[in-house]
Amino acid sequence: MRDVRSRNARHSAEPTAPKSLLDFLGEGTALNIRDIVRAGIPTPGSTVLEIGALCSPFFHKSETDVVYVDHVDTEALREKYRFGHGIDVNQIVQVDAVWGANTLLECAGRQVDYVIASHVVEHVPDLITWLKELRAVLKPGGQIRLVVPDKRFTFDYVRRETALQDLIDAYARRARRPLPANIFDHVAYARHVDVNEAWKGPLDPSQLEHCHSFEAAMGIVQDALTTENYHDVHCWVFTPQSCAALMIEAARYGLLDFECAGFCDTPYSSLEFSVFLRPSTDPQAIADSWKRVQHGLAPPVPDLSERVAKLKVEVQAKTSELEAANARVAEVECALNAIRGELKAHQASKSWRLTAPLRALRRTLQ
Repeated sequence: MRDVRSRNARHSAEPTAPKSLLDFLGEGTALNIRDIVRAGIPTPGSTVLEIGALCSPFFHKSETDVVYVDHVDTEALREKYRFGHGIDVNQIVQVDAVWGANTLLECAGRQVDYVIASHVVEHVPDLITWLKELRAVLKPGGQIRLVVPDKRFTFDYVRRETALQDLIDAYARRARRPLPANIFDHVAYARHVDVNEAWKGPLDPSQLEHCHSFEAAMGIVQDALTTENYHDVHCWVFTPQSCAALMIEAARYGLLDFECAGFCDTPYSSLEFSVFLRPSTDPQAIADSWKRVQHGLAPPVPDLSERVAKLKVEVQAKTSELEAANARVAEVECALNAIRGELKAHQASKSWRLTAPLRALRRTLQ
């Protein structure tokens, strides 16, 4: 269900800032995605709905009561990921329920304490309805924990960030499959991106290789229009900043009933951020929680290319100055050596030796 795998308190009258992951993990803890998502969830004893676990579930059935949900059954997943994905298909978990025509509550058959979805939210055809389904499947005091790819470091690099009108289009249609526009945008604009290079500064989009051709994109769109085939794509595109801004706008229009309960910005050299959601009926508290996230986020990756170019010029100038200074030092040393040679030759001359007594007498008289 993903192209990339990585992997409770009620609202009080006094608003509180969304927790950082250090609140869950403790000071000095290295940010590991598995630890982040699992933090604070008691096992055994918790009921968990995990969406899209594939072969790397955050919780195993031996640890706690967990239900695995995916967009197709186990055998279909094994067939889909059999080649070219670096996945041991024999390790894919046994899917308990298939989400598609059914709601998540119908899939789970009961409410749960936690819903976990890593690299899933971007694939959901109708995000607004999906979030409502997530709320319906949560017990009171429950929480949703999402891991979301950051477009600045993935193949979504050149795609525009999702806007509220995009979500409204899918919501109005109650889409259960990716819309043709989603499919085309994903296939036509996906680029090969090196995450390490992306962290050095903005990449030149014109230099990024296409993952697919325009013809391939149109062919898949046509297939989606004429068949029942499910084409799994990134319907939505996020950065941490755009995600927070989108949630603020959705809350303004009453489309979101989740506060942000925790947020982890994209760690250095990573390509994903984490967000914890907690149900709320207070529109102002919802908006305020996301505003606090937005204000607390690190600024976007800066464009360092101009600064690097300037530093290169400065380094070159300093290098030239150093080379010139070294040349002058060499000239002075050469002149000094010449003078020393002349002095030594003079001191070795016959006249110098003959006049030595006179110089000694002169020093005595002084």
